[in-house]
Amino acid sequence: MRRTLLDRSRGLREPLLVVPHDASPELRAMAIHEGGWVCDGEADQEEINAALSEAGRNGGRVLCAAGTYRITAPILLRSNVELEFAEGNRVVVPADHQFEAPANQVTMFTDTVPVSALIRNEGAGDSGGGNTRVVIRGIRLDAGQGVGDPVIYATNIHHIGILLDQCTDSVIEDCMVEGVAYATTIPAYARNYGVCLTRCERVHVHRCEANECGYEGFSLRGTNAYCTVSNCTGVKNVAHLAQAARWHGEVSSGEGQHDIVFAGLHSAQATSSGNWADDLIFHGRTDAPIWNSSIQQCQVRAGLWVKGHVYACSFVRNVSPTIKLYAIAADETIDQILLQGNVCGGEDGQSPVPGVTLRTYANGTAIRRILLQGNTIRHGYLWLENGEGVNGPITEVTVQGNNFLSQGGGAMYAVRVSIAGSGNIEKILIVGNHLATKDQLTDCQCVRTDVLSGSTGNIKGVHIANNYMYSTNGFQLRMADGSGTVSDVSLIGNTFDLYANPVKGGAKLNRVVILYNVMLAGQTLINGAIDDILLHGNVLTNMTNFFVNSPTNLTIGVNLSWKGGVGKNGAWRLKQDDADVDKMYIQKLISGAWTTAGTFDASP
Repeated sequence: MRRTLLDRSRGLREPLLVVPHDASPELRAMAIHEGGWVCDGEADQEEINAALSEAGRNGGRVLCAAGTYRITAPILLRSNVELEFAEGNRVVVPADHQFEAPANQVTMFTDTVPVSALIRNEGAGDSGGGNTRVVIRGIRLDAGQGVGDPVIYATNIHHIGILLDQCTDSVIEDCMVEGVAYATTIPAYARNYGVCLTRCERVHVHRCEANECGYEGFSLRGTNAYCTVSNCTGVKNVAHLAQAARWHGEVSSGEGQHDIVFAGLHSAQATSSGNWADDLIFHGRTDAPIWNSSIQQCQVRAGLWVKGHVYACSFVRNVSPTIKLYAIAADETIDQILLQGNVCGGEDGQSPVPGVTLRTYANGTAIRRILLQGNTIRHGYLWLENGEGVNGPITEVTVQGNNFLSQGGGAMYAVRVSIAGSGNIEKILIVGNHLATKDQLTDCQCVRTDVLSGSTGNIKGVHIANNYMYSTNGFQLRMADGSGTVSDVSLIGNTFDLYANPVKGGAKLNRVVILYNVMLAGQTLINGAIDDILLHGNVLTNMTNFFVNSPTNLTIGVNLSWKGGVGKNGAWRLKQDDADVDKMYIQKLISGAWTTAGTFDASP
């Protein structure tokens, strides 16, 4: 007989036995002889609840033998009681049963939307006091409704397979919940969940499955702390495999969640005819934030989302097509986030999409102090953008030691920073990465900055250092009709292996420092109307041109050049459109000594 968490604390106890109506005559006789319960197959929760009530008097165990149980009202879990189902069990809801029967409702958080749960703790609900040391193990719960089956669930009710509310030090283990689903769409404030925790502390959900659930397989709602969902799986959940968020309702939301861990979760690939999401989400709000929490070593089909008001969280060693950090409502901030060691496919079908996205959506939102370290993006890119008309800033983003292997054809980039609104994007560090796109001969950039139409914000303080860059262009400014600028850019210690331009800019790009880089190839060293340039200490190989359109303040120091082109034998060749140059300092090697020309004749 297996020992359990409760056994270790109170000693091994013989379980109270419950057997189903389809059990063998011998097992039915043994249950009667031992004072157990024999179900009749009509409202089997009555026998199970009677056993749980008996075990709850002194703390004990209830074992439900293998077979089929039919329930028409909730199974009520008790404090200090372990409910275990033997392998081969199946707990079902009769096809003609109305899942939303009034006797099966619990109202929580004074929410205007009632909650209907098949299995819940006895003390659930605002009028209940919660429970402690609840254990449920091994149940196979079939809620009766796979996606596409006839609807028996009412709208505007939260339908739940297993619910723990206000529980502490409890365990849900080796359970499977299926079919808590809508047949069609999901009405507002009427969400269905496979396994749900609300207002719990130190509750562990382990080795469970949630399949074909209408909104989420595993849901942590309202206020939870020190809770984990680990080594769980799910398929065909309409919206999410797992989410930590506030309660869906119009009245209250709880105080937020902290020290939540999703670990080792897995969602299988859907069939070709399926359209399932199965993503993982931390969704905090200003009145219900999420902090000190993590998603780690998970593998999801759809994506990993960080939404709303979330801070001091980490997302480590996950496999996901995309990771999205979205500040979506006023006054929400995503802050102090670590993305480390993740592998992102960055694709939707065969089209490249952002592998990692940082985006502000509303005025007052912000994204700041983000560290992306040691991630691999195989087929996509990193995208930083403030939304159209949005004043929310994105700041203090560090991109360090990542591997970008963008495989898309046509225009492509490894890192894209774009301004669409009025908020600034600043203090961006791109350090020690491998930045590569597939085809050097197409319109690709390792780092691309966009000043989009209608934008007024600025991109400033972009530091690009010690990267290996393989693409058409290294750093490039793209301009539309926005009025913002890109400034204070430094490219230091990088290796450029390019087809065209290490730096390609325009009139809105200024204050660019280019120091100690190795530029292995390229048509034009600096291409565009860029002001205030410092170029020093670089090694140039096979650079065929150096073109700057009327810069202000161009300073060229000592730059080694090999194999022809710019700087051959120490003589610089600059092409200018006109002579509108204020200050240009150029060093030339003449007779073994460096000399400086204070003013440059702009003629070709």
